[in-house]
Amino acid sequence: MNMKTSPALPELPDWTLWAGRPWIIAFSGGADSATLLDLAARNRSLASGIEAVYVHHHLQSIADDWAVFCRERCRELDIPFTAEHVTVDTSRGSVEAAAREARYQALSRHMLALNNPVLFVAHHQDDLLESALLALFRGSSLRGLTSMKPEKPFCNGTLARPLLSLTRRDIEEYTREHGISFVTDPTNRDNSYDRNFIRNRVTPLLKERFPDCPGSAALTMAHLAMEDRVLESYLDDLVSRCAVRLPEPAAPGLDLAGFSPEKDRDTVILLMRAYLRKRDLSLSHGKLEELFRMWEQDTPEKIGFVLENGIRIALSGNRIFTAPAVLEELRGCEVRLLPPENAPGTELLGQWGRFRFRIVPAGAASPALAASHDIKPALPPEITLRFLPELSLKLRFPGRQGHSLLKNFWKENRIPASLRGFYPVWIQNGAIMGVWHLRDTVSGREAYGESEEKDERGFPKPASSGWRLLIRNENGEIPA
Repeated sequence: MNMKTSPALPELPDWTLWAGRPWIIAFSGGADSATLLDLAARNRSLASGIEAVYVHHHLQSIADDWAVFCRERCRELDIPFTAEHVTVDTSRGSVEAAAREARYQALSRHMLALNNPVLFVAHHQDDLLESALLALFRGSSLRGLTSMKPEKPFCNGTLARPLLSLTRRDIEEYTREHGISFVTDPTNRDNSYDRNFIRNRVTPLLKERFPDCPGSAALTMAHLAMEDRVLESYLDDLVSRCAVRLPEPAAPGLDLAGFSPEKDRDTVILLMRAYLRKRDLSLSHGKLEELFRMWEQDTPEKIGFVLENGIRIALSGNRIFTAPAVLEELRGCEVRLLPPENAPGTELLGQWGRFRFRIVPAGAASPALAASHDIKPALPPEITLRFLPELSLKLRFPGRQGHSLLKNFWKENRIPASLRGFYPVWIQNGAIMGVWHLRDTVSGREAYGESEEKDERGFPKPASSGWRLLIRNENGEIPA
């Protein structure tokens, strides 16, 4: 159900959509956010709590005055107010993009302190038109064109844009009718910024010819968003059906064996993009085409990779996998892990160069949590891990005569080279006990017995599956 809040305004979304949840209003002091704050205040009885946050980017000296203005306006409306001070990295790329990133990081911190919050931002139809034009000029995909949605999941809650039914002119009329004061950013007139150039030079010309172009663009974006939802649902299902699952910590891969490079080119490219999106990766058009060219080669064993944000996106035959590129730096690493003196039996610790290692019970991230559980199997008194060892290493597995070479083990288990760093050989008292999370050797089976549980490939789960390996360097935890 929609409701009218002013005769000057078109219908707005019903604010009961967000009833019973804590509200955070992103308040900059401009006409758009001042209107948003006023409408939120009128509907505040629906919220479980409400607060306004002003993000001070420290890019203009006048912003100090804006913070004071915002604080006073919130005091008038009896809305709790916070000014968040951020540092914008202006040394790389777009200042607009860097400021936006810093702003949403600050707002996210407020969200994380609440349960299922709603973050309200003041984008309207003219902003939608500007964003669509920017996306068009930058060669964006369908998802890029429709990125400014009325509502979407964000952080630990929801990001909502209640003003997308309004134009800039609607908002100006609302502020006049209700006597709402606001501040004006002088940089809005600086056409060196792409968005300002479109706002000040391009859209006025468009409105001369097409007066309702913001509303028409909003309708077009709604149609495209609907088509994108249908396409996304289809691709999600296809990604699931083509998934290649290996024991943790490796992420699922994508198997393209059933597709033809000639007949299914577009489907494969969209499938690759959807698979990578699930890994929080977005490749440029050029890198995506490069990955496709590797795959379409008519060779028995296609291999290759592209890098994106420190992640190696590797092709192995018809399968694609992702893994942190830093895993390659562990080649030749052999590290011994021992229990801490103050908490034996709860974790094992070790260090090799700039890498620090921890082994904890599966599902336990802290020694305190580990100590509160009956660990099965119990952590051993020590473990040595050998990462990416020589392929000629000999291993003796249960049910086999003689030894197997490690290179043959990798081939039999179809573990691509890019993922082998996830599965070190583990040693105890000088004996090789198994390949981490993949298979126990004869020595491992004798020491820990055979598990009744099976892994993804139907093999008995190895003893190491009961433990979790955590690796960190100076940049934080290496993601699985």
